[in-house]
Amino acid sequence: MNVAVAAGVTIRYDDFGPPDGIPVLVVHGHPFNRSMWAPQVAALARAGYRVIAPDLRGYGDSDVVPGKTLLSDFANDLRALLDHLARPRAVVVGLSMGGQIAMEFHRLYPRRVSALVLADTSPIGETDEGKAFRSALADRLLAEGMGGYAAEVIDKMIAPHHVGGLPEVAEHVLGMMRSTSPEGAAAALRGRAERPDYCETLRTVRVPTLIVVGADDLYTPVEQAELMHTLVAGSALAVIDDAAHLPNLEQPERFNAALLRFLDAHRSTLTPPHPLLGYLLDAVDGRFPPVNGGVTVLPGLPGGLECSVAFTGHAVVATTLAAVDVHVHQPDGFGGSLAPDFLRALAGPTGWIGVIDATLVHRGTGGTPRLQPLADADDHPRVRHARELRTQVRTFGDDRGLVTLAAGLAGRAELSIELRRPQDGSHGHGRSLITDALTLVPDGEPIFAAVSPGNARSLRAFLAAGFNPVGAEVILRPDPARA
Repeated sequence: MNVAVAAGVTIRYDDFGPPDGIPVLVVHGHPFNRSMWAPQVAALARAGYRVIAPDLRGYGDSDVVPGKTLLSDFANDLRALLDHLARPRAVVVGLSMGGQIAMEFHRLYPRRVSALVLADTSPIGETDEGKAFRSALADRLLAEGMGGYAAEVIDKMIAPHHVGGLPEVAEHVLGMMRSTSPEGAAAALRGRAERPDYCETLRTVRVPTLIVVGADDLYTPVEQAELMHTLVAGSALAVIDDAAHLPNLEQPERFNAALLRFLDAHRSTLTPPHPLLGYLLDAVDGRFPPVNGGVTVLPGLPGGLECSVAFTGHAVVATTLAAVDVHVHQPDGFGGSLAPDFLRALAGPTGWIGVIDATLVHRGTGGTPRLQPLADADDHPRVRHARELRTQVRTFGDDRGLVTLAAGLAGRAELSIELRRPQDGSHGHGRSLITDALTLVPDGEPIFAAVSPGNARSLRAFLAAGFNPVGAEVILRPDPARA
């Protein structure tokens, strides 16, 4: 069992499978704990996936926080857990309340979700009747404890004939319910009474999605799963026969087969990106690391590159050095991570250090592209420079200048420009070229630019085109003999 802290709350979790495997975050329902995923954890880990199974706050071995726990509180805890593990994205699997938490997580952090699995859950917002029921049940659990409730609902959690026919499963489910803290359960019930409707959220989902439901589920019937299947374009639907609300425990082999078939079909698209990408994409949405002067150390970048990225009051360094070897140089998040002495220590005596660039970001506008691909630009200095540090470089342009689009730092999408006549920048040609280049990027998708602050004309053009500064960065190629 492992420990992470989210907003002062201790979250305990299991972490199984290869560390470099595709992360699969499994989110349990109410009133259960992470042990409900035992059959899936074993199967996924054997298949080479990295399975992260937390106890939600108020459940299992995690801290109990009395009062009211909103679905957004749970979602923020999961984000903190992924940050703790330096995983920018994960497959998010949720069952029942866990499925609603997964939908809330996607609503808040869509770029942290590489695929979505929603099992035995509902996207419908809470009704007035439901609010009254959950409030009354919360009061009852605080007054009476969990035992009576567990006995009443066991034949809905699992199919009635499984209560006697699958005694080990029944005892496991009863044990989870009885051991749950009444305070934690009540807080979650009060929070779920305020849950929003997720139908519109599901219409925005663009990642691979699997909907699973037990054929005999009374809490969230097959009709709810069919609704979600309709709402999420391209989703898959699996109905598990001879199972009620917990098909993962009642029919683990069938559930696992559906889950693994789905994941394996999308394995090539689920490969985890470098964890730095999560910090960069969060910055697009205005979410930054804590302003505490700290320095977060991440693994080195592909291709033997390293970098230091400075946000406001916090820095992120990607390097093959151990964290202790980074911190011995006493960098700080208030600019020290870009200081010459620290960068030289990071690169080694003969390592290459790039220029310090401002990190700018905008979103694509999509639509009809206003620039055409260029087929004869391979020898252009801008293109050669782009290919030294970036991959998937594409070139576009017109008589105003040249544009490159590429996969850059940590795999982010990057844009650069060069005017054919630099003096044209004073006539707004740089801004117009950047604006037209945004049509090459899908609507709403983040696009980054790295611009030297000394290149004031270029910096002004990007800012005038709507790019926003989110930090500063420098790329390094360290000395192979660096100690």
